Amino acid sequence: MDVNNSNNNNNNNNKSFDEIKQNNNIDNKNKKIQLPHEKTTTNDCKSINKLICDSYKVCGFGCSIHHIAYCLIAALALNRTLILSDTNGIFGHFISSKLKSPFNFYDHHQQLFKSINSICDVSELPDEEKPWLSNAVDINIVINQKFETISKQKSNEDDDDDKIESIYLPIIENLDKKAKFRPLAIPEQLRTKLEQITRFPFVVFLGSILSYILRMNNEFEQKFRQYQNRIKFRTNDDDIIIGIHVRRTDKLRWEDAITGKKMEKRERKVYLATDDINVWQKEVPEYIRKGYRFLGDSKITKSASVNNRFSLESFEGFIIDVLSLSYTDYLVCTFSSQVCRLAYELMQVQRTNGRDMSTHFYSLDDVYYFGGQISHRMESIMANHNIDVHNNDPNISINKQHQFNVGDSLGIEQNLHNGYYVGDLHETKTNRRLHNSLSYPIFKVIEKIDSTSFKAFE
Repeated sequence: MDVNNSNNNNNNNNKSFDEIKQNNNIDNKNKKIQLPHEKTTTNDCKSINKLICDSYKVCGFGCSIHHIAYCLIAALALNRTLILSDTNGIFGHFISSKLKSPFNFYDHHQQLFKSINSICDVSELPDEEKPWLSNAVDINIVINQKFETISKQKSNEDDDDDKIESIYLPIIENLDKKAKFRPLAIPEQLRTKLEQITRFPFVVFLGSILSYILRMNNEFEQKFRQYQNRIKFRTNDDDIIIGIHVRRTDKLRWEDAITGKKMEKRERKVYLATDDINVWQKEVPEYIRKGYRFLGDSKITKSASVNNRFSLESFEGFIIDVLSLSYTDYLVCTFSSQVCRLAYELMQVQRTNGRDMSTHFYSLDDVYYFGGQISHRMESIMANHNIDVHNNDPNISINKQHQFNVGDSLGIEQNLHNGYYVGDLHETKTNRRLHNSLSYPIFKVIEKIDSTSFKAFE
């Protein structure tokens, strides 16, 4: 399986990613940017540079989708045709663990979405025509060779790896930390435009990648639209819908989540996605009596039971819930959940009424992260010197707050949900890093953007 689209194989697929970029004004020159798989005009697998990624990962639906997105990000960074193995173990000599995912993501994917498969289909090629599979070079070896070359030559220029026909990409947890494209990095070529449309460029970039992967086929798109019409998802443009995702393991405080601020009188709509049927049966009725209208389907919840969790029916319900959550106006969930983060990322490319949606969320636990990411950093836009020692919050005192200047870098490990983050401090001027995790005011920092050149956009 690969994401390479030949000229005679579903030309509409070639336009999909480009349309996403245009819809989000990412291409600041308003011209078509070809992706690696769009440039290929040959069906000869031996004549193209390939990035081989095993589509199997021991995790659930959301994690598997994020894994494929990571593979595509790497392919864009290296300007290589991405080939996803769906043969369950063909790269066993690369993989330390023999555990495999309890379901085949690709089998489910091709039932609901447009194909990302065309040439170089490893499942159809005879062994004698794919020696490049067993000869693939681990990307960690390539990265370390580049690092040694740069160190010896004292140059920032990467040596050329285009002579390597096939490179193998491990799961992100096993990727060398020196890989420049590791999330939360964005393409340097798109940075300026992304900064103009959002406070958090990475999630818009990732949302575009995910939208490309999750392009619904005609049959499933019709089913999804029928579902939205049946539950009367958005009856007019003035509707404001809050999306709530509740996992079986979550302890959601309903009063904090959907009550509080006084608003003008309007119908209070909440889209509910959960894998716990008790939420529908025990919690929802109380809020219906208070005037809330809940959108969603308890049948989807039942399909997410332990016994059915990896069935096609459950996968379909999962996708319907995630897409519906991404079309809401504000998302309340737990960022520790892959489902929550996936809905939030897709929300960025829906761009309701053209707004930046990066702040339209409330996570009840973690801060945003991409599993296996580089350090998530913030940059101070205000100094933090005159700390109020009379603060009544026991978590915040002069002994527990960072003191910093404008331009300093701070880590983000935890949200205290009281206006403060927790993380380490790197003083920019002195180049001094304080590893102690202390608190600091959220309003004094912004996202620190990490970018690197992606060969596909050169």
